Amino acid sequence: MRFMNRRTRVALILAAATALGSLAFIPAANAQNSPALSARASLSSSLRLNPQAATVTPAATACAIGSRTYNRFSACLLTTGSVTFLVDDEPVGEITFLVDQTDLLAVKSTSITEEVYIHDIAAEGETEPTDLGVTATCGTGCKGSAHAPVALVADESYHYDLHFTNTIAANAARFNTPTYDWEFSTGGVSTTRGEQWRCDDKLNQRAGCVYASFIPTITTMAGLKFIAPNIRSVQARGGPKELHRNSLLTSSNRTAACNIKLPAGWKPPAGWPLPITDLNNKPTCDEYPFAGTWEGGKRLPASQRGTAWVPYGENSSQGGLLNAFYLANRVLNATSKTTKGDAFYVVP
Repeated sequence: MRFMNRRTRVALILAAATALGSLAFIPAANAQNSPALSARASLSSSLRLNPQAATVTPAATACAIGSRTYNRFSACLLTTGSVTFLVDDEPVGEITFLVDQTDLLAVKSTSITEEVYIHDIAAEGETEPTDLGVTATCGTGCKGSAHAPVALVADESYHYDLHFTNTIAANAARFNTPTYDWEFSTGGVSTTRGEQWRCDDKLNQRAGCVYASFIPTITTMAGLKFIAPNIRSVQARGGPKELHRNSLLTSSNRTAACNIKLPAGWKPPAGWPLPITDLNNKPTCDEYPFAGTWEGGKRLPASQRGTAWVPYGENSSQGGLLNAFYLANRVLNATSKTTKGDAFYVVP
């Protein structure tokens, strides 16, 4: 966009007046006594964040500059900003810039750190010096922070951190959304919002926070020699990949799905651990969907569920993997037998 500065505007006014023969009625004009600049500032982050590839643990927390993605423990928000300068409501110049915000949540902490990177500052046309500060808030039970103004000077860039502290009562959970008031020294205040997070103290570990709308995926069962093929078989014929935690249904679901007896003459298949008399090697019934989920038992049609005989030790390992996954991703349990807990994907 090309902008007309005040000196050029005045020159055009004088030229037009001379052409009309009315120069004598116009006072001497120059850039110094021409109309003053006004400004209109804005920041825009209305575009929806996109889920990153599914992650099992909070290890993948890095954000690429310029991305708009999030996972269970991090969110990457790109915001565009501008300050438009006007004379008589006509734009004569503009300062543009980008703001990258990276929020890092923690599985065992309710303190959240946000990295702010202001960059790609550019100025065009007629502008005035402008500073930008920010005040961050996050609602009930959460305390944000602020940062002093920085100068929006072409080709400069700034890095700084904001901090949020969430207070969570025992056995409680709460959602909060970060809100940012961007305060311009010229152009007013512009407000943006980040991705909503959930902090809780509902697990057998320290309280922590996640982006609950991101559904995590468990992949650690791929190494279970007899359980993984059964899961893949059930999913291949239409069984669900998305399950919802509900351990309150575990007993009734297991009874419904595994009320079966070992077939007469059953023999351990190839690769079965021996001797069969060892407790860890004894055959046990394993079901998919898992007993401790809303989809377990006989809730789904027969074509979408299945059982398999697996070594007792492998069945125990599966339980350990599930519990570790729940803790690492703060997958919350259902609050009753008639409700669904957090969702998660299963990829064996």
